[in-house]
Amino acid sequence: MSPRAKKRSRSPAIPWVRGFRPPTRQRGAEAVGFSSAGLDKSSGDEKGRGEECPPEFRVTVHFSLVPKPKSELDWLAQVNEDPQTYADFLEQCPWISKRKGSKVPPSWGFVSSGEYLQGRYPSGKVYVVCGGKQELARFEFAALLEYVRIFYKGLRVETLDSLLIEVDDRKAILVKKNGDGEIEKKKDLKFRRATESNHVQIEVDSVLRALRGPGVMPPDALCLLVLTPYDLFETQPDLFVAGMADGNARVGVFSFYRYDPHLSFSTEFWHDVCVEEEEEGEETGRGGREGAAKKKRRKETPPAGSKEGKGEKRGGGQPGDKGADNDGEEKGGEGGEGEKEDKGREEGRVQEDEDEEMGGQRDEKGEGQSDSEEGEEGEGDKEENTKEMERQKTLLERSSRLAVHELGHMLGLDHCVFFQCCMNGSGHLEEDFSQPHFLCPVCLRKVHRLCGFDVLTRYKDIFAFWEREFKQLWYCEQNELQWLKERIDYLESERAPRHGAQAER
Repeated sequence: MSPRAKKRSRSPAIPWVRGFRPPTRQRGAEAVGFSSAGLDKSSGDEKGRGEECPPEFRVTVHFSLVPKPKSELDWLAQVNEDPQTYADFLEQCPWISKRKGSKVPPSWGFVSSGEYLQGRYPSGKVYVVCGGKQELARFEFAALLEYVRIFYKGLRVETLDSLLIEVDDRKAILVKKNGDGEIEKKKDLKFRRATESNHVQIEVDSVLRALRGPGVMPPDALCLLVLTPYDLFETQPDLFVAGMADGNARVGVFSFYRYDPHLSFSTEFWHDVCVEEEEEGEETGRGGREGAAKKKRRKETPPAGSKEGKGEKRGGGQPGDKGADNDGEEKGGEGGEGEKEDKGREEGRVQEDEDEEMGGQRDEKGEGQSDSEEGEEGEGDKEENTKEMERQKTLLERSSRLAVHELGHMLGLDHCVFFQCCMNGSGHLEEDFSQPHFLCPVCLRKVHRLCGFDVLTRYKDIFAFWEREFKQLWYCEQNELQWLKERIDYLESERAPRHGAQAER
């Protein structure tokens, strides 16, 4: 094919949405809000112009511009969103206003001289709730909560075990329980159920209405974020919706149901969903490789009355067997037919004892299975455990990003249009999964203004969490963990860790 033909065969580039002004590193650095451009010398963009900007917020080589759309469904191919600079954030965010908001409950308290959000509202808490039973989440919700606390270091982040969503064959309800575990409040939720697949989706607006209801939200809640394992929808034509927040009411609900890496679903019908493990269970009859192994073992279990069966009952050679052998020798006397007969009986009993002993050993391994079969089943179980572990970690990784992104909105951050950032918008799941977990310099400074953490210490805490939870996920080790290490090395080489207030000045 000629170069000209190759050029014609390429798919056309996807343009930015009409009216969107593509970012530059210069504009991004200016959006950080310091008097200098904030571009680092090592980036080669503006040599020598980064002195007045602390290294924590410099636009270094670690940060890339927000990417151009690759699909017509991508966020910036559909939405022309206004940029929010750090200066814009200071004007728009109600949490850092010197004046007490009109809707602030007295239980929060208010200290006008407080420098950061928690200092101004000493009693206020951020609540992150698992809106469903823990076993439905398929990952440790406590780990997600730990990550949110590290990400928004300086804020009081709590959860509520008393608030959850329950679904059965006839209804979906939001339940709030008291300290004794008794139902205190119950709100009906709208939902739809597919007769073919039995798949359930809950209407997102009905959840928000229930959360806004009297007595549901804790009186000391700055905001309440519910993450649910149940699928959500907004209107009947919807395939699904990730979730929704009501900023004025400070509540939001979002679903991580579609974040399951084992889930496949139709792009046409909301009810057409399938989980891989269910397919494997149908094929083997017992849920995959482990079920097949159990079925095989049952088939190979010896019938009652066989030597292996006796071995299971008796557990191998017994002291009484040896005594019987000795008695046989004594009764046989010297030579002759009696001796041969006794020796024959003795050899038979010895062979039987050996068979029984071997049978007992085989039973200990797994009801008569061979060493090779035991090894195969062990490898199969190990593979299944590894696969399930990767599934849980992937769900935790994706859900953690969802949680900190949505909390960012509830704390006053808009979508980021400057750099690749945790606060980028997404138009579909593939774009969502490809986005970074961490903040660009513009959004990092906004969150720092709310929380007042030491940037380097926070990076180290995030690195420790990621190394513990996600190192076995190869893409996290090569991407996020490597990125964090480079950022930590850079800040340590530039200067000693600063206290948040000093860095802000």
